[in-house]
Amino acid sequence: MIRRSCPYVLSLLLLLSGGCRDEKRPEPVGGTHAELVESGARAARIAFLEVVLDRPEYRTGEEIDFTLPIRDNGDPVLGVDVEATLTTAPEPRPDGTFADGTRTLRDPDGDGNYTNTFTATQKAGYYEWTIDATLPGVFAYELHASAFVDVTIDPMATKILITKITDHPSGMRASRIAITPQDAKGEVLGPKRDYYFGWSLRNGTFEHVWKQTQAPLSADGTYERVVLFPSGGRPSLQVSVSGTILPAIDLRE
Repeated sequence: MIRRSCPYVLSLLLLLSGGCRDEKRPEPVGGTHAELVESGARAARIAFLEVVLDRPEYRTGEEIDFTLPIRDNGDPVLGVDVEATLTTAPEPRPDGTFADGTRTLRDPDGDGNYTNTFTATQKAGYYEWTIDATLPGVFAYELHASAFVDVTIDPMATKILITKITDHPSGMRASRIAITPQDAKGEVLGPKRDYYFGWSLRNGTFEHVWKQTQAPLSADGTYERVVLFPSGGRPSLQVSVSGTILPAIDLRE
């Protein structure tokens, strides 16, 4: 998800043209790009390795670690002012500060790696930042980073509703299972995530299989299946959501 939009070492041509810019802006999810705002003579040797996020995807409640390595012919560049502004986030929008209460990426080890940690990921959705890196008289860079935060599925908080269906046209017993996945704080997964689900049924048949139709799709964040089974049957349903296994669902009468 991280892609480079300027070469590691800027050429004289790029400096004369005022910097480098992609012809096509990269997608705003889980990536970074940078453009040179102003430069001095030393900027031709400055190599940006871009804003590196510690993983390609995140879940609610997980921390996002930022690192911006800055080098001059392989040597660390010290004393750079690096400030991050959160420009896009789910509502209610966090204030954009890092774990230390600032918006600054710092170089605590003096190795040219400017880092900080963002912890306000309680809401699922897109997060985007504009990051300004400035070394007076040398360069001013504007970088962009983004990440998508998905819901951490909590098996105990996820809602499971079982409703018996009478007089089903198949002549079999029938139960409707409705599942609303969410995290421990009630943040729901949302609709159209059917591909997150795994449905494993023993001693029964799904209604859509019996009908020979497509499996039902979620439009509101609740995911459903109807299970058919003979009288006296012992059907059991196991469901996984985004790799998280929910408690087994016993549909015995």
